[in-house]
Amino acid sequence: QHLTDALPQEWAIVALYSLLYHNKSFKQFVFAKSDVDTIVVPLLQMLHLQSDLQANKVYMALVILVILTEDASFSDTLHTRLTMEKVPWFTHRSLNDISLGSLSTVVLVRTVKKNMAQGRELHLVTNCLGALVNMAPNAAQLHPAAAQQITELIALLTRRFTRVLKTAAEAKQGAAANDGEDYDEGGELEMVSEVVRLSLQIAAASLNDRALASNKHLIYSLLYQRSSALLPLLQSRRFDDIVVPLNAFLDAIETGISEEETNTGVEATVRLIEGLVLHSKTTLPSIAISPAKFQYEEQESSESFFIPYLWDIILSLDAIPFLVTKDEDGAEDVYSNECKEAKQQGTAVMTAGNAFEGGGGKGGGRM
Repeated sequence: QHLTDALPQEWAIVALYSLLYHNKSFKQFVFAKSDVDTIVVPLLQMLHLQSDLQANKVYMALVILVILTEDASFSDTLHTRLTMEKVPWFTHRSLNDISLGSLSTVVLVRTVKKNMAQGRELHLVTNCLGALVNMAPNAAQLHPAAAQQITELIALLTRRFTRVLKTAAEAKQGAAANDGEDYDEGGELEMVSEVVRLSLQIAAASLNDRALASNKHLIYSLLYQRSSALLPLLQSRRFDDIVVPLNAFLDAIETGISEEETNTGVEATVRLIEGLVLHSKTTLPSIAISPAKFQYEEQESSESFFIPYLWDIILSLDAIPFLVTKDEDGAEDVYSNECKEAKQQGTAVMTAGNAFEGGGGKGGGRM
């Protein structure tokens, strides 16, 4: 209780991470709790309000969310058992009666989009998408805001992929004219392709047979933005295993709407989509996929991140007074040379120590 009350203070985030990763009994205790909102909501609030996405606590908070969402029952709890009537700290739009799973989706997707606008830290994108992919098979009753964020993310990444693909084609032609010099076939294109695939997996896994009708807002959003989010990807063969069945499903839904629709309002269309899914589930094209599963692992060199980071936290709390020196004016904010070096090292290696297994690859570095 003391730990959750202290969130999202930095020491509490690190302590929670350490307990979750190194203490299996504590991890099982958390998964058995029905009030996990006391952990998740402060982390989401911090992520949403944090302006500096390169801060160490952002990295740690995302790692905690990945660890928690490794458990399917935890993700199910977020989507089906915990609801917030209002989210006062989210001021971009009104989020009423939203499940904690949908709120997590909104915040994580917005974090990815904000990161892409700021500096494209790949480890942050990987962590956010990893948590979303883990949650997707248990997504249910997605809020319209969550559905819109997922679709907008796919559209954003599709535009990015299209630009990079064009640049790669031009570079390849130029390299051919220069005997293959200065052409990196496995560079940015492969990186962006993997991120696009993860975003598609989030949408497709959320439209599994169990939750198809309840995620009607996602179906509507994908239909509405299909020309920008999905159709450009059909020109590439890289994503056919997801885009082709997803597009076939949307074709069937669109045909059903055109045959029965009398009111073109959003709510009427969403209700019609729900009815089509409920009455035609056995005849609709399947979107069954096996999404990647992300699991956090500390790298062998993780102490190069954690040791200076922990010292930085300890010194910021004045937890060991004799380590704090005074300047000529008596100010207690001048660290010893060793502590200064530790703080600098902690900032320099903030991406060390994160390794994810999912879809056969590991994430880290910069995008």
